[in-house]
Amino acid sequence: MNMHKQVVLLAVSVLLASASASASYTVAQDRDSGRVTLSQVVGQDVPAPRVGDNANRLATRRCEQLGYALTDASVQVSRQCTASAADGQCTQWQQAQTYQCMGDAVAQPYQPVQAPVAPNG
Repeated sequence: MNMHKQVVLLAVSVLLASASASASYTVAQDRDSGRVTLSQVVGQDVPAPRVGDNANRLATRRCEQLGYALTDASVQVSRQCTASAADGQCTQWQQAQTYQCMGDAVAQPYQPVQAPVAPNG
């Protein structure tokens, strides 16, 4: 195999690996309880959810948007069958990861104070 074909195959492999590693999440958040839940619907051949760096970063950003400093290290993970085949085999799963936001919650997001400007004279 020539060098050009090897480079193309390597690039395609990396692209496919990165596409399968990144997940598309539906996000639910509740400021009062300080919880952020990331969920996704997946097919039958996908393993149980694994808490990954992308999910952790997304949950931490959402907690910060709610006014919290960070997320707790322990994550509640659940998986529920949402569709089955005629033989009872689950064909679709709803996977969820719930994060607890931590740190000092602020009453309002930061807004700079505007001081009145007095004219010279």
